[in-house]
Amino acid sequence: MNQIQLSPALPRQTSRAYHAEHGILTEAWRPLGGPENVLDQIIVKTIAEKHEVSAGQVALRWAVQQGIVPIPSSSNPSRWKANADLFSFELDERDMRDLETLDLGEATAWDARTHEEW
Repeated sequence: MNQIQLSPALPRQTSRAYHAEHGILTEAWRPLGGPENVLDQIIVKTIAEKHEVSAGQVALRWAVQQGIVPIPSSSNPSRWKANADLFSFELDERDMRDLETLDLGEATAWDARTHEEW
């Protein structure tokens, strides 16, 4: 398993391809986004409205549908429940294609050698 910063706005295709080729499970750190504001993106909000779920659930479901293990964090107990409820809906091909347009590229990733969360 390799934990990397990953969200719909930072899908890390190259890293995920390497993981798949070498039998490494990808774990998403910051699956709800960070400075890239995934949850505020109009595409995410539109998909959330379509499925009657939260924007956070859309971002997490995006990861799950691709075999990524998302580890969200929240201090809000009501979000814990919503974050766990990812199997009452499924993103269709159009949703997934629309989410692909959010890719901001590797330049937006934090440098793990210098970034400290705590």
